[in-house]
Formats: sequence, structure tokens, C-alpha cells
Amino acid sequence: MKEARRRTRQRRLLTSGAVILLAGLSGGSYAILSHSPSFPTGGSVTTHAGAGAASDGKVTPDQPIALAVSRGGNLYIADRGRNEVLDWSRSREFGIVAGSGVAGLTGDGEPANRAEVDNLDDLVLASNGTLYFTQAGHYSARVSSSGGMPNTVIREVTPAGTIRTVAGLDPSCPAGPARSVSAESGLFYGAGLSLSRNAQLAVDADLCVSHRQGFGPNLLLSTSSNRFTKDTLNRAPAATSIDCGSGVAGPGFDAFGCTSGGGHGPEGHGNQLLVVTGNGSSVAYPEFRAGDFAASNSEVVATYDGSLVRVTDRRLIPLLTNAELLTDLRLHARATADIGGLTVGTDGDIYFIASILGAGTGCQNRILERTNAGTLQQLWSSSASRNNTCF
Repeated sequence: MKEARRRTRQRRLLTSGAVILLAGLSGGSYAILSHSPSFPTGGSVTTHAGAGAASDGKVTPDQPIALAVSRGGNLYIADRGRNEVLDWSRSREFGIVAGSGVAGLTGDGEPANRAEVDNLDDLVLASNGTLYFTQAGHYSARVSSSGGMPNTVIREVTPAGTIRTVAGLDPSCPAGPARSVSAESGLFYGAGLSLSRNAQLAVDADLCVSHRQGFGPNLLLSTSSNRFTKDTLNRAPAATSIDCGSGVAGPGFDAFGCTSGGGHGPEGHGNQLLVVTGNGSSVAYPEFRAGDFAASNSEVVATYDGSLVRVTDRRLIPLLTNAELLTDLRLHARATADIGGLTVGTDGDIYFIASILGAGTGCQNRILERTNAGTLQQLWSSSASRNNTCF
């Protein structure tokens, strides 16, 4: 799941002694096209006004963890350091969408910017303008088997700005196997959010995993019926679905980030980026570590071996290698960068978060945009996270 991949990214940042390069990808069951740099000559990066730490009391991010973008180009940011969801547009600076800055789980039915939120993890924007995000739930006797870890909940912010907890508020497990599970009683630890092919809220989570009645991970959450159901349109092969999550939909294919599993049968796999087409055939790209996906207007992008790529049904197309990112940000060659939190606008612009170590200021977190024309723009940069923590 996304949280597990994020922990893997953090471990890689802390232990890596060299920049991860996209290299040696030839032969086998995959192909990578050669990349021609599309950045301005000299590695210039456009920086928008207002980026950086604010000294005048204005809102500025601290530890961005995930991004989403609206059709109009407004960017939404889950900020774990601030315990808030922020927004940003080109016509103004950062604002607060949800959260009061105090960690907690309060405020349902009230304005979202007065609510308490805690330990944000993922977010997605529905077509009707409703914003969904995941956060830490609460400690309860019902979740004591977690060893003291709070469960995860899913919350929504309506276009009118009201917040509501839509899943995980009263965690429990069914007495036996179930075809669906009440959203309120959903018990899970970490979840990835995306939109399914029919624009429903897709949830990558295993419910009740400690009770040997695991329900997931490819789930749909209906906020009208308040229930989790299986995503029957999900194309992940049955033998891999336990480890490949909900995936994202592309033109004629679905892309999945798989850990390992499936045994030694035809669908057995290690860590890989898996592309499954409509006729059931698949292409596997091995050594997939801690990647993220995003999709919009039938375009799918992903991080693969530390680089940004476009996913198609036949190949991965490099867009921005890790080395190019460091060069264009004018960072020292010994710095280590990691990218994630991907989201794609309807215009094809790709927004992502870069966490950088070795730049002389601890851990830097940056929000960047790769435009459809191939230029790189920096929307915000920290001198260092207050928590000195990479995403």
C-alpha cells in the first residue's frame, strides 16, 4: 500500500549513497525509450512568486505528503507537518482547506478549516469537487490488536467546505465472511485513494486483516450507501491482487504497483510495476521500488527507479530522470532526491513532491510542476522541514 511504499522511499533516502539512475533497462519483457532532455538550456527552473518559507505570517507548507489537482488547476496539498490540507493557485498564495493545525479527529459537520486532522497520508479529488483524504483515526479497545497503533479513517471535504468522516469512525470486524462492509466499521491501517474507471472512490486497503477475514485490497467506497464493496472491474490478475492494490486506469490498460507474491505460478511476481491490458495480457517491469501513480485524461504517470515515467500498454517513456532533476535544481551531485505524491492535471501538467537530502540543509521538501511542454517549475521549496523529515 502507499504508506508502505512511502516508508520504503524514506529508508532509501536515508541509506542511499548515490543518485538512483534509470539504467540497464533492456531486453526481457519490457522496453524503455531513450530520453531527450526537454528542459530549458542550462537547467533553468522557473520559481513562482510566493514560494519558500513565509516570514510575514502567510501560510506556507512544511511537510507535504500528497497532492491532487482540480480541472481548474488548483492544487491541493496534504501537509503532515502542519496537520492541514492546503490549496494553491497561480493567482494567489497557499490557503487552508482543512485542519486547524491541531492533531486530532474532530469537527464533523462543521467548516473543515476548524476541524482537527492528524497524520495525513493520501488525498484524491472527485469530479464533483469533493476532496477525500486519509488520516489517523483513534485508539480504541476494538483495535487493540494493532499494538497501540490508531486505525485509519477517510474524511471528505465538500465543495461548500464542510468536513465529514466517511469511513473508519467506529472500527470493528464482521463476525464472518462478508460481501460488503459498513464504511463506518471499516478497520484498516493505511489506505491509498484513487478514482475507479466509473469515477467511484477506489480504496487500496485490507479490512480486518488481523481477523483472518481480510476484505480487500481492491475496494470501492460508496458514500451514498456507506459501504465498502469489491471492485469487480479491477483488472489485477487474481493471483496478484493481494499485493498489487487498486491500481490506476489508463487507455486500454490498468497499472499496478506490486510488492511480492503470487507464488511460482504464471502470475507470480516480485516487486514490479505491472501493466494489465483489457484482454488479460500483462507486462511486468521488475525492481519496482516504492513507486507512485497518477492518472488524468487517460494519461498515466509513475515513479520508477527514482525517475518520472509515462506508462503505456507497451513501454515506459522516461520524462525526468533523477539525475536530470538534480541538475535542473542545481543541486550537488552527491545529493539524493526522491519523488512522489504525483498528480496530473487535465492539461497534462504533472505535479509532484521532491524530498532531497545532502543539499546542506537537512531534508528539503519541494513542490514541482513538469509542464506539458517539458519545462520544470518550482512552486514551493522549504529551507528544511520543521520536523527535518522527508515525505
